[in-house]
Amino acid sequence: MKINADWYFSKNDDWRAMRNYRLNRLIEGMKRNRLDALLMTRLDTIRYTISFRPVYSMWFHGTRHIVILTKEGKISFLVGSGDYDRVQNTMPWIEDVTPFPFLIEQGLSIVLEALKKMDVTKGKIGVDMLPFSLYKPLQRELPNCEFVNGSKAIDFARKIKCKEEIECLRAAAKMADIGMHTALDNLKEGNTEIEVAAASCKAIVEAGSEDITYLPLVEAGEHSWLGYKIPTEYILKKGDMVYIDTGNCIVNGYNGDIARIGIIDRASPFQAKIYRTCYEMLQSSIKQLIPGNSTKQVLDVAEEVARKSGFAENVYFGILGHAIGTDLHEVPTIGEKVTGIDKGEILEAGMVICLEPGILVPNIGGGHLEDMVLITESGPEVLTRTPFEEDLLE
Repeated sequence: MKINADWYFSKNDDWRAMRNYRLNRLIEGMKRNRLDALLMTRLDTIRYTISFRPVYSMWFHGTRHIVILTKEGKISFLVGSGDYDRVQNTMPWIEDVTPFPFLIEQGLSIVLEALKKMDVTKGKIGVDMLPFSLYKPLQRELPNCEFVNGSKAIDFARKIKCKEEIECLRAAAKMADIGMHTALDNLKEGNTEIEVAAASCKAIVEAGSEDITYLPLVEAGEHSWLGYKIPTEYILKKGDMVYIDTGNCIVNGYNGDIARIGIIDRASPFQAKIYRTCYEMLQSSIKQLIPGNSTKQVLDVAEEVARKSGFAENVYFGILGHAIGTDLHEVPTIGEKVTGIDKGEILEAGMVICLEPGILVPNIGGGHLEDMVLITESGPEVLTRTPFEEDLLE
């Protein structure tokens, strides 16, 4: 795939409209939540705000960079020192850039100077994931500022995607399909879960994915119903149901996500019933993804399919679905099993939702079927295209 990157300047700067849209959404989110500024350290929110592509691992998340955005639209980027030259030379849309130390607690004076320079010395400052090592000192040094949860403003902004964001999500869906096709092609007796996952990773990297955000889920045999989330050296054998999730690709900061179930050799009648039920849960709930419907309606339809098929007690103990964007899981979340609470958030055109119904039956098998779906005024549009196992749907 040819990727038109948003994270460095190109002659035509095709992503200016997207950056402006996202900034305006954040500003509107701040106004709705009566915030004077946002102070963001999460990499996904930084990417959303300024299109910065970081070098990272899970250990760097929320500890390397800070973006400050005021309700007037002023931006200050405190960038990890190793990325300072790159930002200055390739991201001209960010005018206020300051190098930041590797350890975030050593940057207190830099944060204070940036806030004062932007005239943010009083009022409400929304934060997303501010490390505790800075939280208390900032409170002490800025007694007229109230540091509050900024997630509602950020969630509001990211909920509705513009056409350029949808273009990125289409590309990410295509990337997820590439990973899934490759994984399914490698589902052969004698291969290990790791070998299947590795082949999928190789394919999406060669196709242009920015990173491997996690190893693809390849869960075979008993791993499929025990809920393993990490591929192992388990050797695939005849009769195994294999749950695969290749939502580990990323295009211009936007995530792709898809899940399928494969069978090694031939499925038993009961395994085929599991597959058909997951498929019917997915298709029936996709039909509910229309503007004006609630997330509760989506959940109720899927659960009714499981109940009628006799699998009410085997439905995956997790969620039915989630929105997707610069974070893999964005709001709304659909069907949280732990709390049993779904407030029935109203669906809107421009949302992109992943639905992933799952059924796990001990000693038989299980898994999830998942697709990315764009909600439009004319109905749901499925973005992921990997075919289902037609012989299991007969």
